[in-house]
Amino acid sequence: MAVPGPLQIPAVTTPGLEGYRIVRYLGIVAGETILGTGFESDIMAGIRDFTGSRVKEWEAYIQSARYAAIVEMSQRAQAAGANAVVGSPSTTR
Repeated sequence: MAVPGPLQIPAVTTPGLEGYRIVRYLGIVAGETILGTGFESDIMAGIRDFTGSRVKEWEAYIQSARYAAIVEMSQRAQAAGANAVVGSPSTTR
């Protein structure tokens, strides 16, 4: 998975951004990514999952996908006129 470039606007999980005053809320934005891991890493991950081991084969994919979703969310917010994203959840499903 190609990693997107840097964020153009801040995105934080906190309800505010230190040093800034929220003047207006523009609504909810989201970013999504779907990741495909490939046949070989799926098999290895399945074996590790079955044995209860840490699935290291997927960690880099998940980190890249999470970052790509945050970048997409920030781009959508900026397109809506925002200069930051606050209260962004930090979950992966």
